[in-house]
Amino acid sequence: MTSIGASPHVCAQLGTYVYVLVDSRDNTIFYAGKGRGNRIYAHVWEALGQTAKLEQLPSAAPDEDDSSAVTSAKIDRIHRIHDAGYTVEHWVVRHRIAPGDNDDAAAFQIEQGLIDALRILDRDRDDDEPVVLTNLVGGHSDTAHGVMRVEELAVRYGAEPAPLPLPQPSVVLRVNAAADATLSDEQIYEAARGDWRAADVLNIDGLLAFVIAHDVIRAVFRVESWSKAGPTKTGQKWKFTGHIAEDVDAAYRGKLLRAKDLGYTAGWPQQGWARRT
Repeated sequence: MTSIGASPHVCAQLGTYVYVLVDSRDNTIFYAGKGRGNRIYAHVWEALGQTAKLEQLPSAAPDEDDSSAVTSAKIDRIHRIHDAGYTVEHWVVRHRIAPGDNDDAAAFQIEQGLIDALRILDRDRDDDEPVVLTNLVGGHSDTAHGVMRVEELAVRYGAEPAPLPLPQPSVVLRVNAAADATLSDEQIYEAARGDWRAADVLNIDGLLAFVIAHDVIRAVFRVESWSKAGPTKTGQKWKFTGHIAEDVDAAYRGKLLRAKDLGYTAGWPQQGWARRT
């Protein structure tokens, strides 16, 4: 590929692929994703305001499911790279992935494995530029079978099943960052507040938010209010304000809650938001 994008013939040969964006200042990876065609370039085009090139893509947004925090961090990183006189390097990690109906699912698994591996390198860094700054901000993607410490695996597979059905009204929020056993309730709260597509629950009083990571309930909050977190191509996203629901939290924290328990036979939704029960 070239800096102006790949030709239709090259795009057809690539098929569905997994890619990374590399900061050429220090050769660190700062974003991983999947796509087709010239999707790999969409992040730089978006950051640099090259709207004419974005309009050539199936959608004007490079990653509709990226949270506002991920998008902001990614665009800021690209700006700093270009302001320093460098460019973003585009690398295809795997291409021609499982041609057919399951290519997106296969690409997603490869993408998540890559992000998980880079997450290990990213921990406890003192640098101003984390290895995968932008992807790690969100934390809502599915890593149920991804990288984790043995201690965390023991927590997950040793947990007792959560009492069902869940109290109503409620939502389930998958927040992978909440799996860290050293986090305080306040830190879990900050990681779990948003961004969510919550338009259908904004006016529900007493809404409970079950925060899960690796299929284990890490905290239960009672939502007091919602505020706008920023629009996306697929709609407005929201952040909640709330507090620990002490009685429910005491009964459910540390319990096992699987996707199939709520009727998700194919696993948790990728965006991390499970429907109201």
